[in-house]
Amino acid sequence: KEILRDRLREILHGSGYSEIITYSFISPGSLDVLGLAADDERRKIVKISNPLTEDQSVMRTTLVSSLLETMKKNENAGCFDLKVFEMGKVFFHQREGELPRDKNILGCLISGLLDNNIWLSKMQVDFYDVKGCIENIFDGLKIPNGEFRSDYREAFLHPGKSCGIYIGEQCIGFLGEVHPDVLVKMDLKN
Repeated sequence: KEILRDRLREILHGSGYSEIITYSFISPGSLDVLGLAADDERRKIVKISNPLTEDQSVMRTTLVSSLLETMKKNENAGCFDLKVFEMGKVFFHQREGELPRDKNILGCLISGLLDNNIWLSKMQVDFYDVKGCIENIFDGLKIPNGEFRSDYREAFLHPGKSCGIYIGEQCIGFLGEVHPDVLVKMDLKN
């Protein structure tokens, strides 16, 4: 696992991403902001017995909320150009009395200008920039049958600018632009 994590870090750093580490605790309302369905597995939250604040009262079941909160904090500080990733755990409630199931996840986020140092470029990042990063990961890990399918849907992603990531018939993730409704709910402008 550590060799894989190190290789992923190497590929992502080589693609210009910076690693971040966010709290494993989130607000239960963040799943509502993402528009997750009531029966979505990511609704199986683990509640903290004695949370410090309501905003950190459940364990995260997705990295999306944490990445978007990072984007919001940076926007509020005047930094609109982000290229970040996090490798972290997400946690799912099992049955009462049982430990939660955890899962290692990789999440990436880019926003703003592609790279304002390249010939004074003013190009905005888009779906294809993230797709290229995933293709670099497939190539760097020597995964020959990775593909992207447009029939995959996530409530928090723009339906015309998102897709599922597959290896063979197994869906291993998703990518896309954040749905405009989520951007409005989070007061994100970029």
